[in-house]
Amino acid sequence: MARIKFVGWYGRGNCGDEAFRDVHRLLFPGHDIEWVTDLEADSAAEDDGSVHVLGGGDVFLPYYLRSIPANRKFFVYGVGLGSDEQRAAVVEQRDRLLGVWLRNQEDVDALRAEGIDAHFTPDIVFNLAPEIARRIPAQAARLGKIRKSVALIVSNTATQDSYRTGNLSEFFYAQYMRLNLAKLFSELAKYYDVYGIPFSSDRNDFDLGYLYDVVTNVSRQESVRILDEPMEPLEVGAVLANMDLVVSMKFHGLVFAAAAGVPFVNIGLTRKTKLICTQLGLEDLSVTPYSLTVESALAAIKVAEDEAVQRRLAAAQGQVCELARKEASRFVAEVEAALADPLALRIGS
Repeated sequence: MARIKFVGWYGRGNCGDEAFRDVHRLLFPGHDIEWVTDLEADSAAEDDGSVHVLGGGDVFLPYYLRSIPANRKFFVYGVGLGSDEQRAAVVEQRDRLLGVWLRNQEDVDALRAEGIDAHFTPDIVFNLAPEIARRIPAQAARLGKIRKSVALIVSNTATQDSYRTGNLSEFFYAQYMRLNLAKLFSELAKYYDVYGIPFSSDRNDFDLGYLYDVVTNVSRQESVRILDEPMEPLEVGAVLANMDLVVSMKFHGLVFAAAAGVPFVNIGLTRKTKLICTQLGLEDLSVTPYSLTVESALAAIKVAEDEAVQRRLAAAQGQVCELARKEASRFVAEVEAALADPLALRIGS
């Protein structure tokens, strides 16, 4: 039976990637879906008419492409490109591409300049906004909020990578950042209850260790709580929707917050966290990577707390959710057309 096979970083305990699976289920109810990670494809295997989709996430890399049979065409949906080299890799695969939806407009523009009919979609997790909204009351009851609340979402990727590579600059910056986050949240705890939320349990990006390093050094321990019990992505989204502020190193921490219209501050170290703020027209809510101080973070938080900025966020929220929905409908239609014409999936057809 023909399946839709999504290739990405699935089943590895990362909240953002698992949220992609919720999107896929939402878009293709009743279809047979398979999520593929770390699998060498066999091009000689019998063709069952399955449609391959690369994405979502930053996955246009050889590690993931090897999971798609070399004699098959494929879709790209909800993918980010991290470099000029990755853009060049897309161009090299142009004859295999059935449709391309990228989450960064500048990547779309670069590929169109190369003659590739790429489309822009906001991150596909924005499609989950209605599903998250339905779960907000249950999470509100669970949290039992008394004061205003702020979520802290960290990323341990750079720290753990520095151990493996011996990158001392990265290692010592990570320690500096932990110290400053503890100082920052000691200040915020005067006014907010603090919720630490791990987004990844993968051994190469174990957020819980980073969170404990920070929050055990926050001066007002009575105002701090780590939500360390396992949660599904939609539950995480609903928890964040109950917050008054989200401070996140993680890309999807920012996406979940924006999808719910919750003010946020980006303290991430990656290109994609900065780009999502630009995409939303909220660059002033982003702390420049590798420049975090208590003062710079508090300045961004003050901006996020401003009612005028919150109105800007509400407007951006509506726009990106609607655009994500429209592009998702377009993607679904093309995938269903491909399922109906399996011969068109083979190279040379």
